[in-house]
Amino acid sequence: MSVAAGLLGLSLAAAPQGTEAERAFDHGELEPLLEYGADGPRDSVLGERSFEEDYEAFKRRLREDTGFEFMVEYAPISQWGAGEWHLDHELNVIGRWTAFGREGGDSGAVLGWYQNGKTLGGLNGSEFQAALGTLSPVNGGTPFNNHDVLQHLAWEQTLGDGAWRVMAGKITSRVTFNLNRYAVSDREDFFSPMIVNNPVVTYTARGGIGAYLQRRSDAWYAAAMVRDADASNAGLDFDSLSSGNWETLAEAGLTPELEGFGEGTYRLTYGYTDAVGAQPSGWSLSVSADQDVGERLGTFARFAWADSPARDFESRLALGVQVKSPFVHPDDRWGLAYWRGEPTDPGLRTEEGLETFYRLQLAPRVELTPDLQLIRDPAFAPDRDWRAVIGLRLRVVF
Repeated sequence: MSVAAGLLGLSLAAAPQGTEAERAFDHGELEPLLEYGADGPRDSVLGERSFEEDYEAFKRRLREDTGFEFMVEYAPISQWGAGEWHLDHELNVIGRWTAFGREGGDSGAVLGWYQNGKTLGGLNGSEFQAALGTLSPVNGGTPFNNHDVLQHLAWEQTLGDGAWRVMAGKITSRVTFNLNRYAVSDREDFFSPMIVNNPVVTYTARGGIGAYLQRRSDAWYAAAMVRDADASNAGLDFDSLSSGNWETLAEAGLTPELEGFGEGTYRLTYGYTDAVGAQPSGWSLSVSADQDVGERLGTFARFAWADSPARDFESRLALGVQVKSPFVHPDDRWGLAYWRGEPTDPGLRTEEGLETFYRLQLAPRVELTPDLQLIRDPAFAPDRDWRAVIGLRLRVVF
């Protein structure tokens, strides 16, 4: 933990203020760094306090004076099912130092993301999943007791007045590929990785040293990346670069503005990974689409299929909606989704699931989210037709 945190701290030294050019690009799970509190403290049940305005002013001055911006996210999840319970947390520390840039033009920045996960009570993630008898995980947290991961540490350069983006360093696909605005992260919206992640492909389960290139216009974009496939995911691993095993990703996307509907993004992602240890080489195709329907409804669809599956599922389909401001507060969210996963092991039953959540903006920087998952035909519990999992998440962002 200390090594990763130290590396992150060294990368985020002070420098002049950057520009908005790079913000046209998606940053996936790091998007709250750019958006949370951008319009001031959020409307909430408990209302605004004076210190929230002071804190926003402090962060704004820090960004303007030094080019440095940061976000700390603390999000514990507790879940109950099959007579057992599980409690874990994720702590995400995200920062960006914009080294140079000009208004409306190009800029260069260091972007870093450190993550700590820990089981706090009850069964750990793997034990809880075993008690449920499901092949699919019910949250994306700690499968065992804890983890410390430097998820991302890379130079990010925009060129051509924001038309091009280049990254070099340790790159996670959760910032670059197969993203979705309405199925982002188990700490932000839906809990199930069958919805918010991609449990079919290998590239969502690792991170390594590599290079990334993206070209974007108002209506489309294209991106590609080559990354070390052997790297340890914990920190910066340069030793494995000599193995010659690589992971290659390419993505094409359409970004239309549909009259009467709103913004949409439609992505097609190709991935290929060399053989690593007992894991065979193989390729995959993934689709991820999100579409606004007016100002208050967001819809999404996701599909993934692997030619030589190396993970628990050979294919996965997910469909869902989010309702924005369903009642009073503009940042509250209600979501409903369905998913279906075909196991890699043909002897196991196909699992299906339904999930619904309500994210309540409890305070300007505090969210409370009750959640319910229903999993049909749990693969390792052939005597059960359904498993129900009740969840509660707290999320603090500052």
